[in-house]
Amino acid sequence: MEVATTWQEEPWMILAQPAHGGAANPRYLQLLAALDEGWVVSPPVSRRPRWLDDTELVYHFILKHPRRPDVPRLITVPDDNALRAFVAERRIALQ
Repeated sequence: MEVATTWQEEPWMILAQPAHGGAANPRYLQLLAALDEGWVVSPPVSRRPRWLDDTELVYHFILKHPRRPDVPRLITVPDDNALRAFVAERRIALQ
């Protein structure tokens, strides 16, 4: 059953949607959220087999924030199509 919304409710429905859609990879969404908050990818990004399961690849991103350049953060994101497209679109150097 579809619920009709009024013109007054519509803006709130839009705001309730995730900023980056419904990607199935929560770590990828964390990466996108960090970038939205001003963090910047520090190349190169490492692409390696997962520590405990070498059949799966992960990407290691070092992130730096302009206000805290001396405090880098590491985020590890499992490989998937959306992440590969993200890396290719931004021409991020891989190691």
